[in-house]
Amino acid sequence: MNAIRKVGMLGLGKMGAPMARHLIAKGYNVTGYDPAGDARRAAAGVSIVDSPREVTKGSDLVIVVVGFDHEVEADLARLSLPLGGTVKEAITALKIRLGYGLPHGAE
Repeated sequence: MNAIRKVGMLGLGKMGAPMARHLIAKGYNVTGYDPAGDARRAAAGVSIVDSPREVTKGSDLVIVVVGFDHEVEADLARLSLPLGGTVKEAITALKIRLGYGLPHGAE
């Protein structure tokens, strides 16, 4: 397995931009996308592209850093990934894996 050197960031706002800066400081090449012009302009050192799909093309790893489910759904839908289910099902599975979205009292 090759070492990860190229990291993609979907979301360059309050959390994504600082994460990208830390990765750049550690020597990673970071490519990013954010629909907000202010976030794109403020992401110093990040190679900005025009779509989530472009982020994935040259990345060894893609990190999604957005605040709301609908933003993740929009980014994943733009990628047209074959998820084996719906985007909503993929997000629900991810939330459960991370410990979010579980029914009260479920473990």
